[in-house]
Amino acid sequence: MDVKDTKDRGLKNIIIDEETYKNLYNMLASTDEDKVVALTCINNLDKKANLVPTLFLRKEISAAGLDMWKQHCPNVVKYHGSLQVNPDNNVIKFKDILRAIKQQGEQKEASYKFFSKRFEDFVKSNLIGFDFIENVELKIKIKND
Repeated sequence: MDVKDTKDRGLKNIIIDEETYKNLYNMLASTDEDKVVALTCINNLDKKANLVPTLFLRKEISAAGLDMWKQHCPNVVKYHGSLQVNPDNNVIKFKDILRAIKQQGEQKEASYKFFSKRFEDFVKSNLIGFDFIENVELKIKIKND
């Protein structure tokens, strides 16, 4: 978990890294109680600094339905909506996430890095099931506008 070097702002200091992402992912895929705890925590994070991880959590964890997101994480859902990610739908496309990164305008390098890692994982997981593929090595580079 990365913590910003600023004054104490509670959960606002937390930036979701890979380990924290996996923990939140597991909580959102678990019991309703764990989902509520995870969503409540996410709702209190810095929504701009955690834009891409929270979009991917909404995209990848259908078990935490949209109603739960709206009830326990309204600040994040509203912020996603301000970046043209439909707040009434948890079907989030990769292009929606890229558009949100571009519109946000902040922390693009870190956002693109997180996006690339998640996209690489997605592509690999969809290719590795073919019995003629032994290994997949992939490096994603986002083109400039």
